[in-house]
Amino acid sequence: MPRSLVLYTSRGIYRLFEQTLADTFRDCVILPYTLSFPQKTQGEMVRVRITDMGGDEAVESIVAELAEKERAILASDSEPEVTKVTYQDLRENADRFSREIRLQFTSPTLLTVGSHQIQFPVVPLLFRHYVAAWNAFSPDKISFEPAWPDHVSLIDFKISSEKSRFGVAFQGWIDLEVAKGRTENEIALLNMLSDFSFYCGTGIQTERGLGQTRRIHRRR
Repeated sequence: MPRSLVLYTSRGIYRLFEQTLADTFRDCVILPYTLSFPQKTQGEMVRVRITDMGGDEAVESIVAELAEKERAILASDSEPEVTKVTYQDLRENADRFSREIRLQFTSPTLLTVGSHQIQFPVVPLLFRHYVAAWNAFSPDKISFEPAWPDHVSLIDFKISSEKSRFGVAFQGWIDLEVAKGRTENEIALLNMLSDFSFYCGTGIQTERGLGQTRRIHRRR
């Protein structure tokens, strides 16, 4: 079950938390979590968002141990970024008709092709990442064909170049449009993956703050 949690803790505990997660999942090809950069709040506390895609209970137990030992405070469900959903709900509730999608990359984001870093949101690379994460943790797999994202066009964007410790990256938003004539199932699948991006993030180093992603639903 994908979920998003918000923790308030000290910077030192955050670093320990980050390292514990890295050590726990060092052998995983696709990590079951993402971790935001720590954002300073009042006093010495920092705010951190962690997502758990539900591969096992390890992420949940690490978070629970921090809270039980009073080394971190878990934000309540009233905070907008504290959410959870089932994979079945993501699929069943995906919009089958809306052909327009806006994705916002709220932290520096990097894609890769082989050993090469890509500093722009190339549409097929975005959705390959979302499909790979979905198939790694959802019981309901997606059959992915290389030509499939070619039916999605980048129609507008506002992207800036941002420095990160992993290299120059991109940050900002993009507007996508699904081509006319695509089936309801194809449209629903793209909307489902766009909704899922909130939990899986985008690109590389999502466990170290990169690739934080939001699906923005614009008012018509």
